[in-house]
Amino acid sequence: IIFINYFLNFKTQKNNLKLYYTMKVFFTIIIIAGMSITSIYANNELKKDDTEKNKPSFYQVRAKGYQQNHWFASIGVGPSLYFGDHDKQIGVGKRISYVINASGGKWIDDVFAVRVNARFGQMKGLTQYGGTNGLSTGVLYRAQDDLWYQKFNYFTAHADFMFDFTNDAYGYDPDRVYHLIPYAGLGFISATNKQGGTSFSPNLGVLQTYKLNDGFAISLDITGSFFRDKVDGEVGGRNFDGLLN
Repeated sequence: IIFINYFLNFKTQKNNLKLYYTMKVFFTIIIIAGMSITSIYANNELKKDDTEKNKPSFYQVRAKGYQQNHWFASIGVGPSLYFGDHDKQIGVGKRISYVINASGGKWIDDVFAVRVNARFGQMKGLTQYGGTNGLSTGVLYRAQDDLWYQKFNYFTAHADFMFDFTNDAYGYDPDRVYHLIPYAGLGFISATNKQGGTSFSPNLGVLQTYKLNDGFAISLDITGSFFRDKVDGEVGGRNFDGLLN
């Protein structure tokens, strides 16, 4: 500022005073406008900092008993896709069925949680065990390959360890709407029909939640799991079958 003022004063000694005063007013306006913008920005930042400081932490929310002390429960229904011994012989659309899900758990802190999850659903595919063997429906699919339609119900339960990526990356905020939560778990799966079997079943998944209010949220839970081949009653050429829910 001093340099500009000196320069203008020097130039006005040789040129006209009108230009000098015009430029001086112009620079004065710029300086005042810059100071005003800086002041507004600083005030907004202070207000933002005050708002962030006034938000309760995870432990304060838990101590006050909000959100049921960080317990949660959910129910849902969705599609289920079975990966079995004869996937190449039948389209994906004919292997899609349904699954009903119920779960409950607790947040340990703002990033980690544990939950138990139970699912009841149906698997659809093909088997070479016709009639009532191999959980066949008794309907022939392709005679030359001795393939029969397969459909059976199953029950699975597992415990999951959950990680809230959103809170870990951006910090805890009780007013946050969206959360991305990957998880891993271990449990078992069993066919409810007597010809089926039971197996251990590790799983991996991603849960996405969209908060509606302090008590409710909409979620999209995508889970993949695998288990021993014997669950469908047919021991084929692969060691494991799988499910995508």
